[in-house]
Amino acid sequence: MSSDPDRRGSASPGDGDELALFHRTLAELCRSEVPLPTAFRVLEADLEKGNLKAAVAAMAEDVEHGTPLAAAYAARRNVFPPTYRALVEAGTASGDLAGTLDEIAVHAARRADAESRVKRALAYPLLSGLLILLVGGAAIGLALPKLWGFASSVSGRAVAPVALGALAALAVLVLVGTWWTLKRSPRQGSWTFALPVLGPIRLDALRATVASTLSMLLRRELPLPAALALASDTADHPAWRARLEEARQRADEGAALSDALEGTGLFEPSRLWLVRSSEANGDTSGALHDVARLYRRRLDRRIDRFTLLVRPAAELALGAVVFCFAFSFLVPLFDYTSSILRVGR
Repeated sequence: MSSDPDRRGSASPGDGDELALFHRTLAELCRSEVPLPTAFRVLEADLEKGNLKAAVAAMAEDVEHGTPLAAAYAARRNVFPPTYRALVEAGTASGDLAGTLDEIAVHAARRADAESRVKRALAYPLLSGLLILLVGGAAIGLALPKLWGFASSVSGRAVAPVALGALAALAVLVLVGTWWTLKRSPRQGSWTFALPVLGPIRLDALRATVASTLSMLLRRELPLPAALALASDTADHPAWRARLEEARQRADEGAALSDALEGTGLFEPSRLWLVRSSEANGDTSGALHDVARLYRRRLDRRIDRFTLLVRPAAELALGAVVFCFAFSFLVPLFDYTSSILRVGR
């Protein structure tokens, strides 16, 4: 059996688009009855260098040596979330591995789409801010020191700190925005839910992910406590992991899903009512699928609003920085010119 760094990885899932394409292609190869080791070798050749390519190569070797596919997934938590391992195990047991892989692909694609839409909306202000930083830095280094010196001498006060402070504030915003956009596995506190615009987006995305994950696991006839435990493992928010663990403990004691989720705040009362009403019909997974769809629809609307708001907000912020530059040396010069004109009269 192979030994590779992926076995020591943290629970930081790989890129969503790559995971979606990988599982979609693997599902087609399974339908074509291509042996798993061969399928992995074919997919490895198509992947670019990175964690996923290395993981696929190692999984091909593991499967060739008789390692169960679910165990190969579990050994690489830095690429594949624990939910995928459980789904693969359930799909293999039910004889519908290809269908399970398709579900995983859809799950990964939806999550990647929501993340990419928010990040695309942030790209414009970040690039604009970076351009202003470059131009402002060049101006400070080449031209503005003399102008600031002259403006300070005629106005009697230091004017450079105004522009430098604005530029420093912009640099902090650009760095924070770039870090947030590029990071791949956010682990943020509950305070992020209180952020304007971004907080509700993150909350709806998390709820949609939990609902769709539970739906997939229960559809594959995984026991409720095990499904809740796996959903807890994949939640990227500490408070939500604790709430899901609380629900799992209630399920271990025999509670139905709606009772296990009651009072945890994971879902809103109206969504929880859908789950409760479906339990009598034995279609809990279908109800969770509907809940996830409702949250995705609301998430789409929130992202659309965010996209509409972020550009004018960014333009206002950048305009304020440019104004501070102009104010730092043009206003003192204007005051000096006005005083000369008054004296001349």
